Amino acid sequence: MDDENGAAMVPIRYVSYQGEEQLPIIMSLIDQELSEPYSIFTYRYFITLWPQLCFMAFHEDTCVGTIVCKMGQHRNTFRGYIAMLVVIKPFRGRGIATELVTRSIQNMRDAGCEEVTLEAEMHSD
Repeated sequence: MDDENGAAMVPIRYVSYQGEEQLPIIMSLIDQELSEPYSIFTYRYFITLWPQLCFMAFHEDTCVGTIVCKMGQHRNTFRGYIAMLVVIKPFRGRGIATELVTRSIQNMRDAGCEEVTLEAEMHSD
C-alpha cells in the first residue's frame, strides 16, 4: 500500500549514530536537502562531540531523515541546539521530523539542557 506521495507504507526505523561509516549517509542527505553547504569538519564537530544527539530515520535500507544537534553553555543556561534537520520530500508529513526532534530533545533534557533552539530555512515552493 502507498501513501498520498506514492511512498510505500513500510514502518520507519530510527537509529542513533553508530560510527564513522554512517557519516557519508548523513552528509549526502543534508547536502541534497539544505541550501547551506557544510564542510566535513562541521559534520565531524557536531557528530564527534555529541553522537547521542544524532539520529537517522530509515525506510527499508534508505535513510530518509536525519537530525544533528549539539549542547553546551550559552550565557547563563545549558542549551541544546538543533543544527541540521532533514526529511526527504516523499516522506514529509508522516511525523518523522517530530520523532527525530523528540529523540534528540529527550537526550538533551536527560543531559540537563534547560532550553533548545534551532534555525530554519524558508522556501516558497
